[in-house]
Amino acid sequence: MSTTTAKNDLDTQQTLRIFNLQKANQQNIADTNAVQRIKKLKALHKALLSNKQILREAMYEDFKKHPSEVDLTEIYPVTGELKHTMSHLESG
Repeated sequence: MSTTTAKNDLDTQQTLRIFNLQKANQQNIADTNAVQRIKKLKALHKALLSNKQILREAMYEDFKKHPSEVDLTEIYPVTGELKHTMSHLESG
């Protein structure tokens, strides 16, 4: 078995392990209320903004995206969707 094949097998196993953990936790997530979901979304929003520079650097390294392009095409759409979802959870 080549090194590449072994790495791909390991990546596949890791992906399946994570998928199965998420699937097993699916009902727990479905049982959360709006307050709990908003708390999680706020934490995600904060983490995204706190790591904005790291994201910009990674996107430049991987795709040669300019930092302003990362903001416009990656960060702002996600933060916008998070805000939209939180506002609808609050009103619903």
